[in-house]
Amino acid sequence: MRNLDIGGRIIIFRKCINRASYNNRKEMIMPKTVVQTLKNGPYLVNGEIEIKDAEGNIIPCKKDANALCRCGGSAGKPFCDGAHVKANFKA
Repeated sequence: MRNLDIGGRIIIFRKCINRASYNNRKEMIMPKTVVQTLKNGPYLVNGEIEIKDAEGNIIPCKKDANALCRCGGSAGKPFCDGAHVKANFKA
């Protein structure tokens, strides 16, 4: 058995000897991602996410927390730039 650490996740490799099968497979536990709606503000996403644009291109984002625009006024969409404050956004 050999372990490989990739970005904080442990992946376990097993060699199958003589075509043996393993019924007790180890499942990888992913960290929880939480989306919180901030009052009159953005969605705050805590946890690792991947954001893609309409063409499927990956948009670089922070690893652990991202604020996503909810008011539609951000110049840096999909991320919040605080435009909701100036626009007096209410939700």
